[in-house]
Amino acid sequence: EQIWRLRASFVNKCPALADRMNAPNEGVGWICIGLARRGDGLATPWLDRLVCQLSLPGDEGRRAASMVGRLVADCWWRQPVTGLLYRQRVWAQLQPQLSKEQGTSQNHLTAIVLLIPHLPRQILLPSLPILLPMVVKALSSPATAHSALTCLDDITKSSPSMVSSHLSEVVHHCLQLSKDSPLHSRILALTILSSCSKIEGPTIVQLSAKVTKDLAIPVRDRKRVVRVEAAKTRNLWFLVTQPSS
Repeated sequence: EQIWRLRASFVNKCPALADRMNAPNEGVGWICIGLARRGDGLATPWLDRLVCQLSLPGDEGRRAASMVGRLVADCWWRQPVTGLLYRQRVWAQLQPQLSKEQGTSQNHLTAIVLLIPHLPRQILLPSLPILLPMVVKALSSPATAHSALTCLDDITKSSPSMVSSHLSEVVHHCLQLSKDSPLHSRILALTILSSCSKIEGPTIVQLSAKVTKDLAIPVRDRKRVVRVEAAKTRNLWFLVTQPSS
């Protein structure tokens, strides 16, 4: 991997090197990372190759999904060539392809959910009605749950009502993840539940009893930071059914 990380930095600064590398499947994603950051269109055929790899069985397909998620992540080499709006260019090319196949391919779903947290919110807003069902679906997979939680945390903090049409699913998944997932994911799940308590409507009232009951487990979590967040979240949901003063 270290060699390919180095090659990605080379092609970013000298894109002509990409065609000389005769990259195997495992190297395509790294070349995409270097070229995509330039934002000049040179990454287009390489991105198409990477998307094709998502249909491969086993580890190769999963590795391709992971590389899609890293395409516009933070850069690790010094003085990269970075084009204006390069994230928007990558998203414009990949979103139609990934969205089309995500219903039948776990790797395509994984790829799009891993990519979303690295994109500016203003890019995502027009596509949220299409993306939200994918993000909610991704909560059920350990491979994508953390990225899905990251997306939902950002959405629910800024505009909780945007998830109202998927409220029951989001709440049930977050309750499960708050009990049994890595530390940061448990905290994110509880933060999302806190934000969801601000949504108005009959569904929130119907869910309140289950939420306050199920949060009894994270309230006793071995980590203090989880216990504190769980107690705060439980109090907010308890207030849902209380008459306003």
